[in-house]
This record gives sequence, structure tokens and C-alpha cells, in this order.
Amino acid sequence: MDTIGIYSSRKPLDIKERYGEYPMIISRKELCSILADHVPHHKIKFGKRVLEIRQNSGEVIVQCSDKSVHHADILVGADGAYSAVRQCLHNSLDAKGLLPKHDTTPMGYQYDCLVRYQDKGKKYAEETIFKQSDWGEDAAEQMCREYRGLRTSYGFDMGYLMDRTPKEDTAKVMLEEKFYKTWFSGRVVLTGD
Repeated sequence: MDTIGIYSSRKPLDIKERYGEYPMIISRKELCSILADHVPHHKIKFGKRVLEIRQNSGEVIVQCSDKSVHHADILVGADGAYSAVRQCLHNSLDAKGLLPKHDTTPMGYQYDCLVRYQDKGKKYAEETIFKQSDWGEDAAEQMCREYRGLRTSYGFDMGYLMDRTPKEDTAKVMLEEKFYKTWFSGRVVLTGD
């Protein structure tokens, strides 16, 4: 098989040991949907740009860029890898000397991931190391061509899945990763990317 990649000779770590849990791929849209199904709709705010978070023993107060202020019992930040909620939480803890040094370092980048959505809404993702920095549609197609013959653990080639996935439902994404030690403090909790 002709593939472009990097060989790593380091001892493999158990996924749970490295990241704290086994992986589960779920889109942010699905996560927000699950959260929305379990929280009254009037308590959920979408499309807000968080500027500042303050908390005390009785509430968390969120100041947004549209000058709105929201008071809540708990704040769940599900706003992505470069979360404004995470930044506010980390800045607050750092100012008090409570943020672990590990959490101040940037996320690492090791892999590109080709994500495709199969028919009937079922998703699959195949992580691979690939030497290319282009993120457009052509890059995703090139990556698909390169890995069509890759045998899966399900007994068929990646091409089988690729042929059954609409081209517009394919994306190449950069997988930045980091296992943060700080994912909650007081009345603020982080989830998502």
C-alpha cells in the first residue's frame, strides 16, 4: 500500500490512560441537542459572545458582547476548542494562581482527520497522518484517493464507505488535542471540543 505518513516508534498508550476516557465522536450540534433536550429552553443561550464570567457562592454572571448580562446557577461552556468560556475560566484561575501550568500551554497538532457522513445520518471518522496543509475540498478529495484502499477493521476498504457518502458531506479537519486538567471550577463546567 502506498501511503504518505510518519512512523512513530513510541510505546502506544491506552486511549483511556492518555485522555481520561475512550473516544466518542459526536458533533457539537448533537451535543447541543442532547443538552437542549434536558434543560428548559429559556435557560439556553445560543449565538452569544462571552466577554466576562464572574461567579460567587450563589450564581454565575455572564457578560456578553451584545451588552446582555445573564445570571444562572451553572454555566456549561459548549463553545468549541477555543472556548471563550474556557479562556475566562482559565484567566480567572490564573489570576488567583490556581491554574495548573499544564493548562497554560497551547494545544498540540498531530493528525489530520477525514470525516464523512454516511447515509442515514451515521458518521464515521478515520484518523490518519498526512503530509499536507491545505484544507479545501481538493485536499479532502486527495486524501480520499490516497486512502481508498485502506482496509478497515470491519472487513472492507475505506473506498466502500467513501462511495456511499455524498461528496458535500466530507471534510478534512486538523485535530488539535490536549487533555486539560481544568474543566470546571465553582459553577462553570466545560464540555465539547
